[in-house]
Amino acid sequence: MKLSRRETSFLSVAKYFAEKSQSRQRHGAVVVKGGRVVGTGYNKDKNSPLGVSPEHIKTHCSRHAEVEAIRDAGFSVEGGILYVARVNRQGLGRNSKPCKYCQAVISATKIKRVIYTEGEDNVNILT
Repeated sequence: MKLSRRETSFLSVAKYFAEKSQSRQRHGAVVVKGGRVVGTGYNKDKNSPLGVSPEHIKTHCSRHAEVEAIRDAGFSVEGGILYVARVNRQGLGRNSKPCKYCQAVISATKIKRVIYTEGEDNVNILT
C-alpha cells in the first residue's frame, strides 16, 4: 500500500513513539483528526490481563499504544485516523495490526481508518 507524504509523516511520528516503549513489543500510535495530531501513545508495562491474577493487574498488565493515544486525545476521536507502528530493537518496522481488544476500542470510538505497519516497508489500512 502506497501512502501519501502526509500519511508517511504521521506514521513516522507513530514510529518515534514506538521507539520510546520499554516493552518487548514496541508499539506507538498517533490519532490524527482535522489534519493534526490530537493524541499520542506507546505501549507500557507487560503481560495480558487475561493471564494475571486480579491483585497483579495494575502492576503487571500492558497499556496498549492505540488505547493510550485515544485516551490522550480525550476519547474525542470520531472520524479520525489512527496510525500505529511497531519497531524492533534495531528500529526496523514490524507488524502492528491492532489486537482484537484494541479493535473493539477503535470501533467504539468511531475512528474511521487505521493505518499500521506490516513490516519494514509495508503498511495496511483497516476501515
